[in-house]
Amino acid sequence: MRIQGQIEEGVLVNLLQYLNLNSATGVLRLQSGRGLPGEIYTDGGQVVHAALRGVEGVQALVALLAWREGSFGFQSNVRSPKRSVHKPLEALLLEVAYETDHAVDLDAEPLDAETVLAPVSLDPSQEGKRVALPLMAIRILPHLDGVKPLGAVAEQLGVSLAEVRAAAAVLLENDLASVAEGRLLDAGFINTLTDLVRDIMGPLADIVMDESLDTLGVTASAVPEVKLPALLELLEQEFPSQLRATFTGRLEPLLQAHGLRRSL
Repeated sequence: MRIQGQIEEGVLVNLLQYLNLNSATGVLRLQSGRGLPGEIYTDGGQVVHAALRGVEGVQALVALLAWREGSFGFQSNVRSPKRSVHKPLEALLLEVAYETDHAVDLDAEPLDAETVLAPVSLDPSQEGKRVALPLMAIRILPHLDGVKPLGAVAEQLGVSLAEVRAAAAVLLENDLASVAEGRLLDAGFINTLTDLVRDIMGPLADIVMDESLDTLGVTASAVPEVKLPALLELLEQEFPSQLRATFTGRLEPLLQAHGLRRSL
């Protein structure tokens, strides 16, 4: 049995039901409108495995069935390399229908082992927003520091990269993380810089630092290295002329200790 055609709304669900009625065994190979490949394996008409961008099982199936354009082709008598789906088709499609509203577009973000994510601070309008996150998303969130790549996060937690990628996609979908644009400054450097400003300026240092970061549109936990020159310039402007030289003189050793420069 060979079936092929174009993906439109509802086509893939109908096709899976047709394969189920015919107790078909094989692989349904899919390609999205943007050229992303995915696979759904059936055995005796039941879905036994789905894969997309390293994500497997029901989550991959949900994402695949959400596609509205692309192409498909079914090749019979191809055995699945593994089993990642364990429910009968009827129950599976009910779950997919429920999960589709919360599906992560795995075709949208090219996440891999080298991808670096940074946490996103909620703006006042989003505070109090309730988000139901899977356990893995909750586990990886504290490890997204704008420096550590997803591969290192997976290794640190002792889980697969596929699990971390899927969880990261959920955080991106809910605006709780963003792909880091270049290297972020180490949080330890920002803390030490704040201590330096406080030592020279006094208790106003925290307010000055917060206002400077706010002007740059960043938070203390996620300052891109490319923003460092602008941050230092803003801080220098806050010092009276007689203290500015003191700040500049003490700043140089701090930058050198962290392998940084005033200009990039």
